[in-house]
Formats: sequence, C-alpha cells, structure tokens
Amino acid sequence: MRNVPFSRSDVTGKFAGSVLVGQRIALSATVEAPPALILPGRSWSVPGPIFRDYIATASEGVLHTDVDLASASTTFYWSDATPAGTERNVSVSVPLLTGVSISRSTKFKVFEPESEFSVAVGTIGRFPSFDPAQPAPYTFFGPTAPGSFAIVFTGRVVTPQAFAAVDIGKWYVTQLVTTHRSIRANVAHAVIPNAEGDADIPAGGILEADANSYPGTLDTRVEMNGSRFNADSLQYQTHDNPTQPLLGDIDRSSADDQFETWLMYVPPGADSKAIPLKKIETSWGAAMYRVNTPKAWDWDLNHAKYIIGGASVDVSGNNHPVWTLNVKDLTTWILS
Repeated sequence: MRNVPFSRSDVTGKFAGSVLVGQRIALSATVEAPPALILPGRSWSVPGPIFRDYIATASEGVLHTDVDLASASTTFYWSDATPAGTERNVSVSVPLLTGVSISRSTKFKVFEPESEFSVAVGTIGRFPSFDPAQPAPYTFFGPTAPGSFAIVFTGRVVTPQAFAAVDIGKWYVTQLVTTHRSIRANVAHAVIPNAEGDADIPAGGILEADANSYPGTLDTRVEMNGSRFNADSLQYQTHDNPTQPLLGDIDRSSADDQFETWLMYVPPGADSKAIPLKKIETSWGAAMYRVNTPKAWDWDLNHAKYIIGGASVDVSGNNHPVWTLNVKDLTTWILS
C-alpha cells in the first residue's frame, strides 16, 4: 500500500501520517503475486466521512461523495477530524483466484484548525441611497449612516502549528440566501427595473420575486466580497448590506431574507478542498408603504420588522453548502 501524495513510500502496517481535513489522500494497492492469481477489483475501507470532490462556482456548489473504493487506487478527502489521541485505520482487500483475499492496512491522524465565527447586526432604518449603482431615492435596511454595514461577520482560524511551517492555509465566507421580495405599483403601467428588462405592471398590481421556489441560492459570490483570509490566528471581518429600494412608481415594498453563512477553510496543498467549520443563520424583514406618491413612506405595521443574528454552530461531516443557482439569476417576477 503506497501513500501517493506524501512520500510515495510503502505504508503497509505503518502510521501513514498526520493530515488536515480537506487535504487530498491518494492510496494505491499492489500485490506481489503472479498476475493470473489476482482477481480484478479491490475493496477499500475508509472510516469517517469522506468525499471525492467539492466544486464551488458562482452558478453551483456540488459535493461529490461517490468515492471509488473498488479500484487499485483510491483518492478522497476527510471532512472531519479524529478525536484527540485516536487514529483512523484504512484497509484494502485484494481477492485471489484461490478464494482467499489479502488484506493490508495503514493508519492516519486527521486534524482540523481552531476556529471562531460571530456576527453583529445593525438596526433596520430608512436612509438615502449611497450606492451609485442603485439610483433609488431611498432604501430601508440597516444602518442610517452611509459607509457602515448592517451585518458584520468576524472570523478567526488557526492552522495547527505542526502543519504551519510551510503554509498556513486560507479561509473565506460563503453565504446562501432564501429571499422573498415584493413591490406594488401605484400608477397604471408602472415601470419597475428588472434584471431581465423593465417590468410593466398595472396600477395596484403586485410583483413578487419567486425566489422562494429556490431555497438556499448563492448570495452573489462564492467568497463573500471576494475576500480570502490567512489562517494565522488573527481576526478578520467581512460584511453584508442587503437593501430593498423604494421606487417612484410603487406604494409598497417588502423584503424577507434568511441567510446561512459558512466559514470555509482551505488547508495547505494545491489539491486541497474547502471544508466548512462554522455556520451562522441570520434573517431580516420589513415593509414600507405610502397612500399615494406625494405621501411620506411609513412602516407597514402588519409586516414584521426584524433583524436576527444567530449564534455560530460547529459543522462536521459532509455538510458543505450546496446550491444550483445564484441569487443574481432570480430575475423572474410573477403577478399576484
């Protein structure tokens, strides 16, 4: 049995080494016997949650757990650590024409980094737009001062010292959102901006984003704000500032978002894969209305006005964030 990515040496009956969650493990089994005696196929036994690949792009996040455990070699990633002081015994069985099988094994210790993750949330308010890309006169979420952020995540990851001599690895934040937004026109044939083009709706008509049909869509980027941080024991922050516009041709606007935000760790190694360490759930919602266009906007007291920042929870096993759609692609509106 050979440990391909590390020493390519024979690790049969030996301690193969200490590894980090998300590092690539590749093993091969060879048998010194006449080829005619060796039957095709192998039977690998690998304890602990393992996966073959994790692909995360702007359009999809997919976890592949179909590890090949029946060939002469196997490649996989562990997604959680072994308890302190314990090892994982990996074995392979090779069938022979004589009716018996040859079995061999090796051992690994699997470690994961220390991590911390928390969120701070602001208050819901109405304030002038400060984003040049959003020409709406007002938005109604978050802090009342331009330049501050409604939701701030603080994280810290420490790669174990034994692995940090050459590379400490990185971490980033991925966020999924389940969203429900609605707007109601107050003039005939109001023009409402839409990613697919302007939507023309009659007076009193309500347009609702059908995002509820797609729970857990990626919130814009795999790495929130395009940021990766060093797993160097220092604290780093990233933020979110969701808004809902109050446009000239509408008299009611509402939003309700539920977020799942994941702290993702990428260990050292060119072939390493991201592993979720922590998750936080947050949510917010509110609605505003006006009787007619000249009137001021008021809070709709029939719609809950809330912002909730949840506590961080540990993530273990094959529980990666997965998605099939980006929230930017939720462009369809339905008249209700």
